[in-house]
Amino acid sequence: MTATATINVVVGLCINDNRILVTQRPADTHLGLKWEFPGGKPEVGEDDPTALAREFQEEVGLTIRVGRLFQQIDYDYPERRVLLRFYLVTAENPQALQLRQVVAARWLPWSQLDDAAFPEANRALLALLRAQQPAFSR
Repeated sequence: MTATATINVVVGLCINDNRILVTQRPADTHLGLKWEFPGGKPEVGEDDPTALAREFQEEVGLTIRVGRLFQQIDYDYPERRVLLRFYLVTAENPQALQLRQVVAARWLPWSQLDDAAFPEANRALLALLRAQQPAFSR
């Protein structure tokens, strides 16, 4: 395998009413039709909060406030390497959710996290979310 550049991705963990926002990737993209947390690649000169705010608008039409960095995961897929930075975010109006650049979006109850087909890179994050779920339910 030849070395490839790392793809930097910022991701928002948007929790509302004990549910977390997940979106489904378009079929014609890398890991098509997998469920994921909204986010994407920062553009040149964009910091993480600005990139996340833009991505949420582009993907699901939500205006967000970006909180703290929750977790960072470095993962090697056979065809690419990704560095995922997961931030806690709050939607200003979660009911305004729109499908823009995603196949589907839903507010997933914690109990259904294991039912959604997430990319392999998210396994460690999902375990951490399940372990810390009581803290998010306050």
